[in-house]
Amino acid sequence: MTYSPTAPFRKVSLCALLFGLFAVTVTGCGGKKDGKGDATVTGTVKYDGKPLPGGQVNFLSEEAIATKTMGVAGQIESDGTYKIMHAPVGPVKIIVTGPTRSSDASVKTVPIQIPARYQDKDKSGLTFTVVEGANTKDLDLTK
Repeated sequence: MTYSPTAPFRKVSLCALLFGLFAVTVTGCGGKKDGKGDATVTGTVKYDGKPLPGGQVNFLSEEAIATKTMGVAGQIESDGTYKIMHAPVGPVKIIVTGPTRSSDASVKTVPIQIPARYQDKDKSGLTFTVVEGANTKDLDLTK
């Protein structure tokens, strides 16, 4: 039997390769850093029974509230629909702002004053529990 000076390195390389494959298999190669899955939320926002033609929907997780950040948001389209990508999985409080006058003169946005309570996470009364994957949450706002 002859000795090969590269034999020990081949064993180490094979072990490193196997360990790397094992680590990727166990932990996966994607997903969120916090260990929670990814979620998308779509829905329609209505104010007094009519689609709200603009504005924004914010989902505030417990973490966003604790760190005093605005969470994740989705623009409300002219037909009242919204979509939030990468929504936090778990319970959220929701705030909504109505459309405001655009600084772009070519955009004809009519401001709609919705009640101030919908812009306050503690007074809006809007909550939802986001699950991993696709979610739907319609919002019916009243005066």
